[in-house]
Formats: sequence, structure tokens, C-alpha cells
Amino acid sequence: MQVDKNISEDDLSKLNRYQRRALAAGGEPPASLPDTGFLRIKQILKYIPVSKATFWNGVRSGRFPKPIPKRAGERATFWRVEDIRALIADMGSEA
Repeated sequence: MQVDKNISEDDLSKLNRYQRRALAAGGEPPASLPDTGFLRIKQILKYIPVSKATFWNGVRSGRFPKPIPKRAGERATFWRVEDIRALIADMGSEA
């Protein structure tokens, strides 16, 4: 696998297989997730390289975490950072 020469071997070893695959395909190295807060789907897809439709199908099937419930009048959908961190950890342990 060819990867960017600016990434150290130590940093590369910390990436899970999905992140390494995205990086080898010419993507940017993943930025670190915040400790707490909320993420929108575009932000999540930077860490989990699947299409938006695949992610939503995974949410419906239970493979990916469900978003937080919306309040009346809200249009945006958010996920807890903690839920996405747990998902990435689970995906990394499958490797």
C-alpha cells in the first residue's frame, strides 16, 4: 500500500483499516475527533469511509448508531461524538 510520505510509521500504525484504505486512496489524514460534542453526517463520513446511503442503511439496520432525537422544528441531524468513537473502536477491533 502506498501512503503519503508525510505520515510517520507510528501515526500510520494508529489508524484502523478503514482509515488506512482512505489514506491510500489519496484522502487526507483523519483529524482527531473532539472529546465531547456532536457531529453531522458529513463530519462522520470523514472517519468512516462509506457513502451517505450506506451509512443511513447501517443506521436503520442497527450497524451504526442512531442519531440523537430531534426537537420540534429542528432539521439537522446529529450524532454524539462518544457513539462515533465507540463505532470506530469496534470497527478497528474487527481488523
